[in-house]
Amino acid sequence: MFPTTTRQPFRTPFRRIFLLMLTISSVLFLGIPFLLGFGFLYTLTHSSCQGDTNPADHGLPYEDVRFASSEFAQPYEAYFIPGTTGITMVVMPALGAGRGDNMDAIRIYHEHGYNVLTYRARVCFGVTHSLGYAEVTSVGDALAYLRTRPEVDMNSVGLHGFSAGGAAALMALARYPEIRTAVAHGGYEDFERLLDAEAAQLGLLGGVFSQGARLAYRLATGLNISVLKPIDAVQMSAPRPILLVYGSREVSLTAANRMKDAAPDRVTLWIVPDAGHGDYITVAGAQRYGEVVIGFLNDVFSAPAPAR
Repeated sequence: MFPTTTRQPFRTPFRRIFLLMLTISSVLFLGIPFLLGFGFLYTLTHSSCQGDTNPADHGLPYEDVRFASSEFAQPYEAYFIPGTTGITMVVMPALGAGRGDNMDAIRIYHEHGYNVLTYRARVCFGVTHSLGYAEVTSVGDALAYLRTRPEVDMNSVGLHGFSAGGAAALMALARYPEIRTAVAHGGYEDFERLLDAEAAQLGLLGGVFSQGARLAYRLATGLNISVLKPIDAVQMSAPRPILLVYGSREVSLTAANRMKDAAPDRVTLWIVPDAGHGDYITVAGAQRYGEVVIGFLNDVFSAPAPAR
């Protein structure tokens, strides 16, 4: 006769509940950092189109102009602020900025006789922001427009950009050999490295955060995040000189030092004491900013243009 067994009626339901709770906990444990990474890049790439800053409100003469886009059916809305020297700075917008972005710097350029072309960000066409890579195309369109203006010396054109616009300026310098120089403020040097460094602070979950961010970037732009590498553009733009402007309290100062080390003979790094991200002119003052930045540019444009 076989021995009888005592059935444990609660074992099966308890096991199911346990497995369910374990599954939910695992999903939350991994899903939250993934969603945080995804949301971080989604927010950056989905900047809204901001309003324009009118140069007349800052006492500057200007022309309300448009130039054709090689990507979109509609033209870029822009301001052309005339100077007296033939030198021209193309001021690239940051994220969703409108024309007239970086007006404090634009005013200093104008006071020293430079022409300035400032235009609306690419997101104003209703697309996502690539954080600098796709925005480089707008510089080619801007150059085509500047060639139509007799007061512009095409051998004396430079770029100015802040943050993502600064990264875009460096990448545009590498793509367009006719540009003499770039003044880049507060940008990253390798976004993938920056992302991984931030993710590392989450420990074991950092990889999940990073994968979420990478997926968001690819879905938003169709690009691999590895294209965001201005440090490569710094090397590719040789022999042209570059000015980097960063604050001593800026998180991305490491990026500036890495780019300076990548091409020490061509990259000038001005670290503004006690300045943070974007307040360089406020902290240093317009006179000191002009001494450093305009001094650098005057040296660049007075030298013979390198052979292309």
